[in-house]
Amino acid sequence: MIKKKQIFKIGPTMCGEFNASSILREHTYLGTPDPTNADARPFVGTKRRTISHVIQVLPRCVLTTNTDRNRVGAPLQPAPVWVWLRQQLTRDPQFGELARQLMAGLSYRNQPVKLTPASVEALYGHQIYTSISKLEEFLS
Repeated sequence: MIKKKQIFKIGPTMCGEFNASSILREHTYLGTPDPTNADARPFVGTKRRTISHVIQVLPRCVLTTNTDRNRVGAPLQPAPVWVWLRQQLTRDPQFGELARQLMAGLSYRNQPVKLTPASVEALYGHQIYTSISKLEEFLS
């Protein structure tokens, strides 16, 4: 527990007094950044951690609508700092390739295709060993 006033020592000879309440301030940070907030400082850290926050922000701007009654249905516009962070991270010589791959995952759509008969045979062979109950379970 920190007392209101404490003596501290810096180095072998410097001493002083400080008021703990003037130095320690209470801050509340959300786990997920607000896309419209221009203050991204609480969410900027290592490159990996920062890109994870950028990835949290950008899809929300596309998939979420603004709650402002005058702009119902309009996508949220991210604060320019989030766009700038994305650009900086994707252009980074060492981190850019990973950042681009992660960002590409946001627009990926899985389009299933039918298996060819050769693929089915390679996967399952000529005979399938199963029971009626397993087939019923599969169909339900």
